[in-house]
Amino acid sequence: MRRSAAPLGSLSVLAAGLLAAACSGGSSTSGAGSLDDFQLVAISVPEGAVWQVNRPIEFTFSEPVDFSTVGPNTINIQTLTGIPANGAFAIKRIDTDGDGIRETSLPAVVVFQPTCPTRADKSDSGLTIGSVRYAITVVGRSSGAQDTVRSLN
Repeated sequence: MRRSAAPLGSLSVLAAGLLAAACSGGSSTSGAGSLDDFQLVAISVPEGAVWQVNRPIEFTFSEPVDFSTVGPNTINIQTLTGIPANGAFAIKRIDTDGDGIRETSLPAVVVFQPTCPTRADKSDSGLTIGSVRYAITVVGRSSGAQDTVRSLN
């Protein structure tokens, strides 16, 4: 799978114009499936969206993800000039009983949390502030690449 500059239907997206903001902190599919069944089904950033620099980006897959295959080589977020976004990937966790503890994971949803800025000018933000366009590329088996996002199945 490759996401670059077209609508989600063709597995591509560009996120535009990231804005400064204060830092703040799907469902899974289980069962066996073929390698051809595993696919990226949604990204939380619509094409051309204005996105806050601290807002997480969610990637929803059709099956639980083998998290050991997730990283900047397989889910790449960078400006059109090649500057990578800084942040951390995690499997989405939710609070199912309202006690403030995220005790249940959604293994088919990968979250990228951009690094939250700590400097007053926000120059250390994980995403560049201003009218900057980002390309999001998710590498899958059809790309021919050796490093790809893979399912647990």
